[in-house]
Amino acid sequence: MVIRLHLALLAFLIAAPLGIARAQTERIAIVYQGAPGDYFYQQLERGCSELAAKEMGDVACDVRPVTAPTPLSNTLRDLIEGDYAAIAVWPVDPNELLSALADARSAGIPILTFNSDLPPEHKDLRLAYFGNDQRELGTIFGKLVRQFAQDGGLICMLYDPGNPAEVERLKGMRDVLPQPIPPDPLTPGSTGTIGWEEAPGCPIAVANDVEGAAKQVGDILDSISGLQALISLNSRSQERDETYRQAVTPFIPKILSFDLGVFGYGTSKTQEDFLERGTSSVQVGERPLKLGYDLGYAMKRVLQRKELVILDGNGRPIIKSIDMLQPQDRTPPIGFDVCRRDNAFECTGRSTAIQ
Repeated sequence: MVIRLHLALLAFLIAAPLGIARAQTERIAIVYQGAPGDYFYQQLERGCSELAAKEMGDVACDVRPVTAPTPLSNTLRDLIEGDYAAIAVWPVDPNELLSALADARSAGIPILTFNSDLPPEHKDLRLAYFGNDQRELGTIFGKLVRQFAQDGGLICMLYDPGNPAEVERLKGMRDVLPQPIPPDPLTPGSTGTIGWEEAPGCPIAVANDVEGAAKQVGDILDSISGLQALISLNSRSQERDETYRQAVTPFIPKILSFDLGVFGYGTSKTQEDFLERGTSSVQVGERPLKLGYDLGYAMKRVLQRKELVILDGNGRPIIKSIDMLQPQDRTPPIGFDVCRRDNAFECTGRSTAIQ
């Protein structure tokens, strides 16, 4: 009888801390418009759930991709009602989210935005923005085109005009790719300036479906005579592997001889294979694994320490109480990967490891 009492007491003492730990575990979520199980989801989920969990523990991370055209606000409200402690969201359509974000604020749930931010007048609905400057990403694409076509040339961009991040990428490209200026007939010896001319009809709105987007690439390469570079500012055209390869395969000789540049957004394993097979010249990615880690770690830090890491006026990271945060405060950028055939191994490593 004494032995049984001792065993029962031991079982209680062991079980009690575990029960307390489970009760203290808080749930956080990352919400964005995308496809369940795709590369972006896998990397976000691993970064948040596996890697960030090792740092502070006792937080369960839930990554929720929402397939368009289902509104993100529906999922956001489900999370608010489901007692999630903090939420990170990619606001592709900020206006659609404003009411749900106001509900989150009323419920005391801290919100982080990533990859796209809210308009200035609504930034008080979120705690901080994480990710990269999308206009800077556009300048990276533009500089790569300048390196590829140093004497200027005919270019075309494929993008989603309804996505604010891609609109910013397009602006960034145009910042560094000026139009050619012809010689001035009234100025003796005038030679004009080289530039990069957008082909008629470009930029082109990408198709809503991945099959159509992949076929668009082939149609553009086939129909625009003298095209030197095609830049896809989102990954949709490369998400259907076989269709994309079929569309681009006829142009592999021109790509491998550097007579044609095909630049893509995203650095999944499949997209890196495009480089090896000659169906892409360059892929530029945003490190979703590190993004997932940074978002997960930041939300846990907000919940457990009531603080965030931001940049000071000189761009150096400092710790700041969330009560003192200002809408204009900047968090450290995630960073970009530029992947080519000559750095494929190095780039693969960056896609699967924290930087």
